[in-house]
Amino acid sequence: MILLLSGYISRQQSENKLFAVLFGAGILLTLCNAACFTKEPEIHEPPINGCFFEDEVHSFSSDWVTKDCMKCRCDNGGTLTCCQMLGLPIYIGRSDCEVLEDKKTCTYRIVYTSDHTKDCRDY
Repeated sequence: MILLLSGYISRQQSENKLFAVLFGAGILLTLCNAACFTKEPEIHEPPINGCFFEDEVHSFSSDWVTKDCMKCRCDNGGTLTCCQMLGLPIYIGRSDCEVLEDKKTCTYRIVYTSDHTKDCRDY
């Protein structure tokens, strides 16, 4: 009987841990500002061989990163798809911390508002 109960308890603990991980991932996805968009091919005269985006023509089957940290792709049919590379948090939970974006490396850090050299750890 004790062996059966210990098996039940460890199974229940495993389920609780799995729930906590899935719940945490759901919160992260909800609190991050990441987005994608798709744009169907446009008709141009004269025709272009690729996708037109931000005043540039990008060739079919090409990938690139924009200055605003969006990863884009022009597929073989001319459909353009772009997604934010940075899933920036939209809520930190502390008024003394802020998000510091680095558009050169397409990364971010959460730092103290008063000192951008120090990472804000507990937010």
